[in-house]
Amino acid sequence: MMLSSTTKESIKTALALTVAYGIALSLDWQSPYWAGFAVAFCSLDTAGESLNKAFMRIMGTIVAIIVSLALIGLFPQDRWLFMAALITHVGFCTYMMGESRYPYFWLVSGFVVAIIASSSGMDPVNSFELAMLRFQETGLGIVVYTLVSLFLWPRLSFPAFEKSGVEITKIISSLYRLRIGLFLGEAPSVGHEVQKSQVVSTFGNFSKNLEAALTDSLEVQELSKHWRRIHSLIEQIIHILEYRQDSLLNMKNVSLAQLLPGLKEVAGELENRFNAIEQMMAGKLPRHQVQAATLAADQKELEKLSHFQRAAVVVSLERLQRLESLSRNLFQVVAEIRGFTKIQEQRVENPFIPFPLSLDMDNLAAAFRVMLGMFTAYLFWIYLDVPGGQVIVTICGSIGPAFATQPYVKIPAVFLLLLFGCFAAALIYMLLMPQLTSFIGLGIMLFGVTFSLTRLFSTPKTAGLRAITLAIFTVITGISNHQHYAFLAVANTVLTLTLTCTILTIFAYIPLRPGAEHSLNRQLKRYFNSCDHLMKYRE
Repeated sequence: MMLSSTTKESIKTALALTVAYGIALSLDWQSPYWAGFAVAFCSLDTAGESLNKAFMRIMGTIVAIIVSLALIGLFPQDRWLFMAALITHVGFCTYMMGESRYPYFWLVSGFVVAIIASSSGMDPVNSFELAMLRFQETGLGIVVYTLVSLFLWPRLSFPAFEKSGVEITKIISSLYRLRIGLFLGEAPSVGHEVQKSQVVSTFGNFSKNLEAALTDSLEVQELSKHWRRIHSLIEQIIHILEYRQDSLLNMKNVSLAQLLPGLKEVAGELENRFNAIEQMMAGKLPRHQVQAATLAADQKELEKLSHFQRAAVVVSLERLQRLESLSRNLFQVVAEIRGFTKIQEQRVENPFIPFPLSLDMDNLAAAFRVMLGMFTAYLFWIYLDVPGGQVIVTICGSIGPAFATQPYVKIPAVFLLLLFGCFAAALIYMLLMPQLTSFIGLGIMLFGVTFSLTRLFSTPKTAGLRAITLAIFTVITGISNHQHYAFLAVANTVLTLTLTCTILTIFAYIPLRPGAEHSLNRQLKRYFNSCDHLMKYRE
């Protein structure tokens, strides 16, 4: 009987979590569920994706341990300065999640500090042991899952990467035909189906699969500079094709044939290039070779235009020339990778780094939202002495950054899922676990629950739900060598989750309303305000 890929991945995750628990319990470690956390949050579709995420998690944990011990050493007797520094660090990590190419690293760097520092900040004597225990158990979960994923039905990233490479070249070819058809005033026969969301999702898959393939595929690693060069060129081409050049040149009494002689020849050459790139990416011999393509505006016709029309022509011409250069370079690099030309040494361009003072308002609002939520939770802990007050601060610092940087996620919906997970885990904790007398029974229970949850939430869209439900299960059960059972522990967990989600829901609307539509309105407002400022300055 052949097992499906979903079943295989579910077995691998369940086996890794069970083995991680078994090792942690045999070593008598204090919080074995931390090893389970690492398995739950690092289990992804392919080995490369899992290894990348595992690496980000372990590096983020190391940074968090250093920061946690530094905070405890700097503010051993001042709880207000200690919490201020802790909240500031988590806010900084939240801001960097929206700025960095590796948001998961910053997420781990923030929430692990919240866990270690808030747990040991009021009792700094055992802080180093707690930090080392966290590192050991996180490393254990990562190592176990890595070994299981590599030796049991390994699923490499290269096939998915090859497919995404063909898809992204097909997308940019269709997008070019659409744009150049509109630019020339023609009705293109193809390309109408190309949407902004389609371009973004396809390029996102290509980027994700590239990072995964660079980890688990020797074929991609050997030409890593070439593939990163291709990624950079495609990103720049998409950026240029996003502009609607046809709107700039939609001017009355202007002949494009006279203004830009040779435009149709250049447009045809670029179309042939993109078609050839698509063929080569699919492993086929290209039916076209790069030809010289130069384009310049007729100066006499240009002088007849108004200043605004001249500016439109110059900008559009510059974009077409840039597109010609990028497509030529992309054709050359793809031909080298596919073996159609001799491989040349590639230089990876440094990514664009914005000016340090150009703060992103949405990311800044997300950081402020998390800081305000953690500070409110800290006030609950100090002045109201609610059950699990320390845990509320920890949870706000753990899941707050994820919610703040993903405003499209509805916190009440996630809260209902958390309550359902708590109820299901409580039934297992109160009714089933007291009947287990050995690790054999416990291991079967762990394997069965993990397999069921992983099988239920097996799609990439539900990967976050899978991690959340597994995390709730490990927290509620609280498996350890000195196991005890109390309904009050479950009730306190539900209460802390209720208070935490209430705080996060309230502050989700402070200082800015969440949602893509509100973010777009704010960006448009800033854009037109900038335009108004420039026009006043010109006057």
